[in-house]
Amino acid sequence: MHFIQPTGEGTLATSGAFTDSGTFVSFSVGNTSNGKAKVWRRFGGKKGSIVVQDIFGTTETGSWTILAGTGAYARLHGHGTSVGTSIGANIGVAILPPTRAIAVATGNVS
Repeated sequence: MHFIQPTGEGTLATSGAFTDSGTFVSFSVGNTSNGKAKVWRRFGGKKGSIVVQDIFGTTETGSWTILAGTGAYARLHGHGTSVGTSIGANIGVAILPPTRAIAVATGNVS
């Protein structure tokens, strides 16, 4: 799979183990050995920041893992699944990311 991920940014809201809101920015870090896209996202909230690695295929569905945290999230660990829904038009090739998507991530954090 050839994947081009432009730098993305947006807003976030969390619930469950912790409640926070803020913004995020994402960076492509390449493909995995099985052709899935690997993206790092930095979520910045009022209580600190979290860096998450997301691995997903063309369906915007995949897995996430917390890589690092600051502030209240300095010792946070976790992983889970994410399901994305495209709300924009594809750039023209089916394997490229949509212009906009909404994702819901669920899993376990401690």
